[in-house]
Amino acid sequence: IRSADDVVLAVNEAWEQATGRPRAEQLGRTRRELGLWYDDAEEAAFAAGLAASGRVHDLPYGFRHHPDGQVRHALVSAERVELEGRSAALIVATD
Repeated sequence: IRSADDVVLAVNEAWEQATGRPRAEQLGRTRRELGLWYDDAEEAAFAAGLAASGRVHDLPYGFRHHPDGQVRHALVSAERVELEGRSAALIVATD
């Protein structure tokens, strides 16, 4: 996820399966456009933690599976990294 505008830069096959969305549908879109976060408070805690310390570890994460809208739960960890000279977040979700 690119820090400046929250745009998805890359996803792996496991994330495609977890979300039910193909890679091509996710790349170039923001997390908000994709509507993945189920709980606004969880998303706010994630964003605040990442902004404050540059990392978060094992935060609860409810996300929507596409196209059925089923809510799935995982733990999300992330760390700020530099990618192609720009700040980004490397995010890992563990179910």
